[in-house]
Amino acid sequence: MTLMTSLQRNILAFALIIIFSILIYVLWHWIKKEKAHSKETKFIILDRIIPYKKMKELVQYRIHQKGENIFFSLMMVTIDHFDQILDYADSQATTEYIQRVGKLLEMTLPLGAKMAQTEERETFLIYLPEIYEHDDFLDIASQFKLMAERRIELNQGVHIEKSASVALIAYPEQAETQEDLIQGLQSTIYYIKKQGGGHIHFYSADMLEEKNNYQAYQKLKNAIKEKSIEMLFNPIFNKSTGYMFGAEIDLVWYKENDKESFKEFMPKLESSNDSYWFGLWMLEKALSSHVSMIGVNQRESYELILPVGVRQFEHEVISNDMIHILDKYELDASQLILKILNPLQVNQEVQFIKTLIELQSYGIRLAIDVHKIDDHLYYLLNEYKIDIILMDTDLITRKHDKTVEVEELFNFAIANQIHLVATNVQDSNQVEKLDEHFNKIQGPFCSVPLNKDQLLNYMNMKLDI
Repeated sequence: MTLMTSLQRNILAFALIIIFSILIYVLWHWIKKEKAHSKETKFIILDRIIPYKKMKELVQYRIHQKGENIFFSLMMVTIDHFDQILDYADSQATTEYIQRVGKLLEMTLPLGAKMAQTEERETFLIYLPEIYEHDDFLDIASQFKLMAERRIELNQGVHIEKSASVALIAYPEQAETQEDLIQGLQSTIYYIKKQGGGHIHFYSADMLEEKNNYQAYQKLKNAIKEKSIEMLFNPIFNKSTGYMFGAEIDLVWYKENDKESFKEFMPKLESSNDSYWFGLWMLEKALSSHVSMIGVNQRESYELILPVGVRQFEHEVISNDMIHILDKYELDASQLILKILNPLQVNQEVQFIKTLIELQSYGIRLAIDVHKIDDHLYYLLNEYKIDIILMDTDLITRKHDKTVEVEELFNFAIANQIHLVATNVQDSNQVEKLDEHFNKIQGPFCSVPLNKDQLLNYMNMKLDI
């Protein structure tokens, strides 16, 4: 029997070490490859509708794959003014509506695409495994938008039709991390919302300039969602008949130890560029309640006064947006009166006047509050063709008689067919002293501000004048 020498044993041991090392390396490489393949297969075989957490994992996985051929697109679709659905649909109907919208969007998904409902139930994130040319991406987004905006009839017989906003972004051209991609989509949605919603827009780095304002937007949106902002109605009565003629809208924002009326927090909306979308939200919410009032009010042709700031009327398409909302609710434009809160703070007067002309030509009327009579007032009445003056009763009944300035204003209003409404009426004595031209009255003598349910109960009740 031949025995191995010491050298041969060392060589054999070394060779075995090398062989086992190679086998271990091959096995480790194979396991790693199979693990990657398994993970990729797991994402490929995912359902088309996946949880939001899984969607973020998918995006993160695709980013970590690296390589020249790693690219994809993301889309965010959100229902505009979703909170308003709760005004006329219960939780079950709202859930059914969202599910139906989700099904419509699922039908639109291309091959390999995935969709997830985000933490905001009215918002969907869509993953597209392709990268598209600008026009092609826009066409795909238009299909999703069309589906999201379809009129839906629920099992309860309720019909819901809302506009949708769509944001688009591509990896890696426009963002390189999952956080930046999603934040980019959210910034784009905010940009669209500021323009009134209902649009499709591609992400742009310029939108990050609004990052500070985004916090104000989110705070405002959360207040709406949590119902910290309440819509109140200040009834207006016909002095002759004693019945309700209409109501003026106000909003109250309840904060921790404070509350603000719309007139108080409206300037903040203008400074953060939120006045446009919020004004449209306020209009639609008011009109959805207004429809109920028309059906109940049998005594008078019910009208609505909505407070507005001047900034939203400096947008070129505001008149189209407002008219579209009126048409959607099938309301006569003459039933809507816009009360301009800050008429002397116009920056872009040419566009402002153009918007007013467009709205008035459609039948919408304009009003202003009057607390003093001066040259500025006559400028506003002449330049903006004001239809209605809401005049403080203290000004009218001062010293139990009309001043020369008040008498001149009455004559001007009569000559220019401007209607007069007496506001801040405190008691019946003030009503008795009102000029015959004041047939509409508002104030504590008529009613305290009411919420929607209280106002419905107040309808058709005669005021003891």
